[in-house]
Formats: sequence, structure tokens, C-alpha cells
Amino acid sequence: MSYQEFSPPPALAKHVRLIWQFEGAADSAASPVQRIVADGHPELILHFGDPYAEVDAQGNAVTQVHALFAGQLTRPLLLRPAARPGVLGVRFFPAAARAFFSLPMQTLRDRRVALTALWGEDATHSVMAGLLQAQDGAARVAHVAGVLRARLAQSTSPSDAGIARGAQRLLADDARIALDELALACKLSRRQFERTFLTEVGVSPRLFASIVRFRKLFDALEQQTLRVRHWAEAAHFAGYFDQAHMNRDFKRFAGLAPQAFCKTLGGLSAAMVGAAPP
Repeated sequence: MSYQEFSPPPALAKHVRLIWQFEGAADSAASPVQRIVADGHPELILHFGDPYAEVDAQGNAVTQVHALFAGQLTRPLLLRPAARPGVLGVRFFPAAARAFFSLPMQTLRDRRVALTALWGEDATHSVMAGLLQAQDGAARVAHVAGVLRARLAQSTSPSDAGIARGAQRLLADDARIALDELALACKLSRRQFERTFLTEVGVSPRLFASIVRFRKLFDALEQQTLRVRHWAEAAHFAGYFDQAHMNRDFKRFAGLAPQAFCKTLGGLSAAMVGAAPP
């Protein structure tokens, strides 16, 4: 298994948090289903290897298309790995994806939409052709970054700078900042702020704050200097009132209790949380 993260070029730095690549080997008939959980960032997903299959609650699996946009997650996404997975992902900042896809982001929440439906057949074919011709991760990143720079230059839906700053403050301030304060900073009423945030980010500010707090659990586990040894310690670091409060969010965003979720980690799902939970 190989997982790499790349910094975006300067021209995309205000819109793209990072570009990642995952390659692995798996027996699709025997591999367990992996859970991808919310992190507050929509993504462009490009399969240069065999695509993953999405699994529904009844266990039915549908293979993903090679190029898709994944909107904000508010519930777990269940994936079954392919025989030879290879994925390049573009992780946008929370309020930045609309500049590239020109749709209200709440219409794409918890959806994976074929790139052909958003950019058209010709543009999607061009993206994938260049990706498949690239010889390594750096070349793939350079190709996709070039495509995104061109899309950004032609965008008719520029990101709302105030909402982008508000989302970043929620990320940086542990989601504890008052929403009235954020609305005031954007020179909007509370209602206007919530409505615009929903359009730009894809979820409400309150739900986004809950997602940020949930993901901070994994930050606590990843930072070895914190010496977090138990879920209770991670819950305290993330800002939960108590472990029961944390457990409720785990059921909401991961569909499982913490310990049960840990047992499902592997491959892409482990790379996405970036930690080995206790």
C-alpha cells in the first residue's frame, strides 16, 4: 500500500488543501468493506487504477465511475476495494469547490456525481487521458493541477471570500467560535450567513462544526506529543462534553461505535483518517 500527499501549486493554494494519491493491491472478492467518514472537505476523485465499488445498507455494490466529484459527507461511505486500486484525489477547502463545479454545494451533499455530468464528456476524457499517460504521482498531480488552473480561470462562480474565511475559522478555532460572530465578520445577518454557508460549503455551519469536532478526534490520535492513550482523552482534546457525546457523533458520522470502527480500518479508510486509533 502506498499513500502520498502533495501540496498544490501556488495558483491553487487558496482553493485546494492538498492532492493525494493512493495505490494498493487487494483481492476484491475477499477484501472487507471500508468506511470513509466525514472530514468537511469535498473532493475530486480520479481512478487511474480499478475503481472502488460503493456498498449500500443492503450490501449491494455498484462500481464507481473513473472520474467523479464527492460532495460533503454527513454519513459513512462504504467502499469495497478493487483488485488493483489506484486513486488520485483533490481535497478542496470547505468553501472552494463551487468555483470549479458551479453548483450549490448542498445539492451534492452525500453524493458521488460522475464528472461527465459536471464538466461534460470531452473535458472528462481529457482529464483521464492525461492521468493515464502520466508515469508517476508527481506527473499525475501536475496534469490535474493544470486542468484545475484552467477551470478556475474560466469559473463563473468565484468562491465567497467571507464564507471561506468563516469555514477556515471554524477549522482553526476547533469549531467553538460563535456563529453570530462569524456572520458579523461576513457583514451578514445570522440567517443570511447560514444560507450562504450552505450554498458554498454544502452543510450548515452547525453541522460543519460537528464534523470538525469529530475529525479532531483523529488529530489527537495522530499527534504523538499529546500522548493520547484512550478515547476519553481524545474526546476531551476534541472538545466533547463527555465520552457519551463523542459516541453519539461516531454513530452519526461513522455508523459504528469507536472500537467497532477501528476494526474496520484498512487500506484507503486508514489513510483517510491518518491515524491508528487506540
